[in-house]
Amino acid sequence: MQMFPAQSTVELFPCPLQGEISTAIACDKQGRVKALSSIWPARFHPSNTEALALPGASVTVIGREGITLLVEPMVVPAPLLTNSHRCADVEVN
Repeated sequence: MQMFPAQSTVELFPCPLQGEISTAIACDKQGRVKALSSIWPARFHPSNTEALALPGASVTVIGREGITLLVEPMVVPAPLLTNSHRCADVEVN
């Protein structure tokens, strides 16, 4: 008799949550995230995400696999230009 399921099922949340990294997460390394007033094990979803999230960074919690939260790096929108700025005034490196 098997006491634990052979494979965890991925559950994606209908409404993503915001979390904060407490232990770094990399594409090949699980870390920890503070979400819903608790600290949880977490990994990027999909697991081949080429990113690094350092402690204090915000992430989007999109689901779970067992007790492990599935996260995506939070996308920070670019600042909006006001009428006093023109595209020619902005340097792109």
